[in-house]
Amino acid sequence: MNQRINIFANHLLSSAKSSTLLDDVRRIVRLKHYSLHTERLYCEWIKQFVKFHRLGEKAVLFEDAEAKIECR
Repeated sequence: MNQRINIFANHLLSSAKSSTLLDDVRRIVRLKHYSLHTERLYCEWIKQFVKFHRLGEKAVLFEDAEAKIECR
């Protein structure tokens, strides 16, 4: 799981500066041919996650990402 997070993070951080996190997620979800409903749900989950943790920049999301995801 940790390796997958790092690969995803590196991909998103290396993408164009003008694109937003949600734009990147939508692009990846569409490349994987997920349904529109799934795409919308993923984006809503991400919005709630960002809002809850008060994260503003894309780079901040991936600092200590595993600890943020693993709620114990």
